[in-house]
Amino acid sequence: MFMTILKSLGGSAVGYVLRYKWIVIAIAAGILMAGSYWQGYKYASGSCESDKRKALEELIEYQSRVQEENDKLNDAIIKDLRNQKQNTRITYEKVREYVENNPDKFDCDIDAAGLRLWNGEAIKED
Repeated sequence: MFMTILKSLGGSAVGYVLRYKWIVIAIAAGILMAGSYWQGYKYASGSCESDKRKALEELIEYQSRVQEENDKLNDAIIKDLRNQKQNTRITYEKVREYVENNPDKFDCDIDAAGLRLWNGEAIKED
């Protein structure tokens, strides 16, 4: 069909197009590829926005779950540290009471109750 159109234009046009047919084919292929690329870019950019939004929502949900888990762990750590601090304070109070109640402050010997207190076993008994 293309050739019949060219023949109807005249013999010189057919010869002119046939000499440069590879250039014409290359230009046509380039235009086709550029159009295809443009359509693909247009489609991809539109669908990419919805994918970005979905990924961002999932990321926000994941971060909130991680934050909740971290808050629980931090609360447990803080509670444990407070318990340790209170146990240390109680131990120091017991040691102070023991030293004040022991009449022989210059003797280096320690009895069984003092040794248990020193080793921390007295806290477990309470």
